[in-house]
Amino acid sequence: YSADNSVTDSAAAATAMATGQKVNNGVISMAYPGDGAELETLLEIFKAQGKTVGLVSTTYMSHATPAAFGAHDPSRNNTSAIANDFLTQTLPHVLLGGGANGMSSGAAVSAGYSVVTDRADLLGLDTETETFVSGQFGTSHLPYEHDGDYSSLPRLNQMAETAIAILDNNIVEGFFLMIEGGRIDHTGHDNNLERNVQESIEFGNTVQGVLDWVNETGNDSNWANTLVLVTADHETGGMTVIQDNGPGNYPTITWSSEGHSGVNVPLYAEGEG
Repeated sequence: YSADNSVTDSAAAATAMATGQKVNNGVISMAYPGDGAELETLLEIFKAQGKTVGLVSTTYMSHATPAAFGAHDPSRNNTSAIANDFLTQTLPHVLLGGGANGMSSGAAVSAGYSVVTDRADLLGLDTETETFVSGQFGTSHLPYEHDGDYSSLPRLNQMAETAIAILDNNIVEGFFLMIEGGRIDHTGHDNNLERNVQESIEFGNTVQGVLDWVNETGNDSNWANTLVLVTADHETGGMTVIQDNGPGNYPTITWSSEGHSGVNVPLYAEGEG
């Protein structure tokens, strides 16, 4: 739940995760209700300590969840103002996700970012030397895994892997990275099982990639100095599994709505913290 509703939206839920404060639905990391002050986010706390920080999502970059970690605005709909916060105020080292909606390559270049616009550009980066990278792919959210065209676009796991490689090359040990499989929510709004399953599989692959990175011996990360959290901002669609139809088959399910529900979501954690 949020400060003004029994069922949260993404903006209020992400603000709660980013700042530890409950706000009204639609608010991006500002004290509403309250005096409207900017609420300091985890991303800002880490960056103030000299650590590198990044945001990765399959939604467009100025969408509610990444916005709540790297911007401050009374309304999630003010995407241009949110993008301006990214590029003039919080300046995350890595911004990777869908495009447009306030973000532009020209503004990112002016802010000191190296800009990539497709998968080849992203995977061709020299992650040993890059410091600030902005990649907004396409003109909105990234396509669905189930039926979208990824011929020239990076998948979530590729964006996450590249982001980690860049952020891990900082001088001060440690980094903060928020990775969102943001289109899972959209499949719930559409009550589309096939898309939901495929988006969830790709998110699972991405989480596994992060765990594999921690377990690698070729970097300084280990479970004594790294914390990985996996959760959701809310459930969408009220999906209930009725029957398991065996390996390789979609289960039989029902949906209860096309909106968010108040169902508790899981939180998984591994590591020091």
